[in-house]
Amino acid sequence: MNKPIPKELIEGLEKLGAEDQVRVLDYVQSLSDKPTDINPGSIMKKFVGTISKKDLETMKLAIDKDCSEIDHASWQ
Repeated sequence: MNKPIPKELIEGLEKLGAEDQVRVLDYVQSLSDKPTDINPGSIMKKFVGTISKKDLETMKLAIDKDCSEIDHASWQ
C-alpha cells in the first residue's frame, strides 16, 4: 500500500527537534515490527485456565454481592 504521507505529518515532524524525531522514528519502526495477523482473542487464549476454580468462584461471589445493588442516593 503506497499512500502519500499527509502534508501535515511532514510539517509536524519538521517542527520537532532531532531527539523527538528519533522518538517518532522509533515508534513507527515498532509498529512495523508487529505481526499484522494478530487477533485479540488469540492473545487472550494463553490465559484460559490460569485462574483456579476456587478463585473464580470467590470473584463471582464478590461481584454478585457488591455489584448487584445500586445506591442511587450516593450518586448525588
